[in-house]
Amino acid sequence: MANRKVEITLTIETLRALAEQGDVEGQFRLAEKLENGQGVTKDEAEAALWYKKAAEQGLIEAQLNLADMYTEGRGVERNDTEAVHWYRKAAEQGDPDGQFELAMMYVLGQGLDKDDSLAVLWFHKAAEQGHVDAQFNLAFMYEEGQGVDENKEESRLWYGKAAEQGDEEAQKKLGIYTAPPKNKKKRK
Repeated sequence: MANRKVEITLTIETLRALAEQGDVEGQFRLAEKLENGQGVTKDEAEAALWYKKAAEQGLIEAQLNLADMYTEGRGVERNDTEAVHWYRKAAEQGDPDGQFELAMMYVLGQGLDKDDSLAVLWFHKAAEQGHVDAQFNLAFMYEEGQGVDENKEESRLWYGKAAEQGDEEAQKKLGIYTAPPKNKKKRK
């Protein structure tokens, strides 16, 4: 056990040296260790600083983690506008998690003006990449005509894609669409 602790300590020291030299991966890994208290005293405020440095260099994972910290007020003061900024950075790089989170911010009107049509746009981008929660939410938007013209066919399509990935709510919704009408008589 003593050797393992020494190994972790050396890793932290090495990560810190790399991070201080501007190494984006070192910054990100150090931030993760600080955020989770792995081999070092947990320090979410310092983690946020290192995530920001890595995020500013364009690292998607750092952008997402920093945005989450702003959304939750962990290590930084809660700031939905900053969260949107970092989710957008990840989304614009084509990351489906960033696209989904940005869409949710539009739906909720958190950190920006509520805009269901922009939410649909970002849900669609993430859904096309197989993001199951985006597929479900996009289906719902089509079902309800929220931010887009109501379209039951598109709704079924996206619920179907989410259901194929095991989303139980989508499977239930799809069951509603495929169930025969209750008052229709069976043929003999």
